[in-house]
Amino acid sequence: MVAALLGAAGCGSGAGSRPKVDGTPDGNATLDGGALDVGIGAWTAPAPAPVPVPLDDVTVYAFSQTLDNVGDPQVLALAPDMDMRAWQRFDTNGVTSDYDFGYVADAHAAGVKVFIGGTTATALFPDEFPNAQFPALSVDDVSTRDANNQPVIHDKILPDLRRGSLANPEYRAYLVRICKTQIDGGVDGLYFDEINQDYEGADFDGNEGFDAYHLADFNAYLLWRFPGADYRTMFGMTSGNLLTASMPAGDLTNNFNYQKYLADRGWGSNPFDSGNPLRAIWGQTVGGRPTPGTPDFVNSAEPYRYWGAMVGELRDYAQRTYGRAIYLTVNGVYPLVDFQGVGLFAYNNDGDGGAEAKYVPVVPGSTTTAAQLDGAVSLQRPFLNLKARSEALAPGAPVVLFLDWPNDFISYFFSMPSAQREDYWRIYAAEAYANGLFFAFHLQDTVGDPSATQLGLMPLYQRLAAFYRGHASFYHHATAATEAVASQTTTSLTTAVMLAVADQSTPRRRLVHLVNHDYHGALVEHDGFTVTVPVPGSPAATLSSPDAAGDIMLPVAYANGAATVTVPSLIAYDVLTFVY
Repeated sequence: MVAALLGAAGCGSGAGSRPKVDGTPDGNATLDGGALDVGIGAWTAPAPAPVPVPLDDVTVYAFSQTLDNVGDPQVLALAPDMDMRAWQRFDTNGVTSDYDFGYVADAHAAGVKVFIGGTTATALFPDEFPNAQFPALSVDDVSTRDANNQPVIHDKILPDLRRGSLANPEYRAYLVRICKTQIDGGVDGLYFDEINQDYEGADFDGNEGFDAYHLADFNAYLLWRFPGADYRTMFGMTSGNLLTASMPAGDLTNNFNYQKYLADRGWGSNPFDSGNPLRAIWGQTVGGRPTPGTPDFVNSAEPYRYWGAMVGELRDYAQRTYGRAIYLTVNGVYPLVDFQGVGLFAYNNDGDGGAEAKYVPVVPGSTTTAAQLDGAVSLQRPFLNLKARSEALAPGAPVVLFLDWPNDFISYFFSMPSAQREDYWRIYAAEAYANGLFFAFHLQDTVGDPSATQLGLMPLYQRLAAFYRGHASFYHHATAATEAVASQTTTSLTTAVMLAVADQSTPRRRLVHLVNHDYHGALVEHDGFTVTVPVPGSPAATLSSPDAAGDIMLPVAYANGAATVTVPSLIAYDVLTFVY
């Protein structure tokens, strides 16, 4: 049972020694006998980004999450290199139920190299507390508040849903215990969902995260960022509510209390009022997309400080207890991860200029119950934007996409004709791989949607997986070619085709990826067209495609520093390899 295993796993970072918040109704929560302490230490600038745990031998990813943390035979049949989120604690599922750890062994035996478990980071329900490990806590002790000190209930998402405060050391200890249980059971890594949604707000306006622990740490942040400043003049603080370094930052009665500051000025219902000089210092964030560069408290605390504390503890536990590294990731694009596990969700800001990227393109008039794929749309730009954001936060971490749920995008996918569902994977998995990302094949989710087997997708997945695995060297240690090279790479096609050019040093070669976007309810094949690419030396050329029986050598015409080949066929995806 999980409860027994959690008891054996230990209490986390001193959880048993932390006094309980007294829950005073005015929001000036204190500790019995002292100030609030988030349990991490002094504020510091983020350390240089660590090197991710290598994933050079992982090329094929799948997404299969099961209810009740049991197995999925589809995973054993497909045998991806990684099952990227097999389990999640959600509500009491994953806390009071058994984990089928035999499934981990079965997956490894089938050829799955990396089996990822995990937990939601902030989704919290009233029935989770008190529990056997935390008998003195209630949901009110560990959940967030709005700026008026009211509990934030996310009924627009799910009834009774709250957000756990990652600033609260007891709540982090709860998550760490669950993850240690899974490490004990043999998982290779852990996936955390919704790390920064504890600032979401009931109306998605950011009015959340004003619980006592966040407020205490905001004081510490202000003292670190503006040491010795005249806080009265800078922020309009008053003598009765003035930040000072002479008192503990977490003493919300005798030191600054941001919630009281907002209430005194009438901003409790609108903490981001344009007149509030602290609004930009507190900051706002996008779910799953923290802003690189730690510009404010909100975009620094969860992504680096609280997440970083859990990362350190879990890595240490796995190494100290079992002598092994583990893979850690978060839903979205974050620092301190070994790979980015990016759920493709609506209301993202991944397009150019922060526009929403439509990750399942559909033709006008489509609905979530009757959709038609618009395969003419390229997702190259948002994919590259995700990759660039990842490099700013976690350099070298692979970016792995998956269809998240529930939202309109995945509903469009399910409501397409079966042939178009296959075309979606033939086009957009290829486009991800071509641009240096990966796309996890969707096997099943936890809300009753049809599985890949029920949709008849498994034969396609197996064929595509064989191609990507058989050509794994294309997708590791490749660097995007210079803009000059990319701009001089051309085709004789007059229809839409995505081009991506990459270079590798070992072996020394240039790769040209072509994804067909000539789409009218189905892919339109093109035969006998030419591709020209700059190459520093007369090369040998090979054509590889999941739509062909095998690789073939192509004759090359080389002149003026450029190689030209005639491509016999492009259906969905071709890769041209020029070895020089």
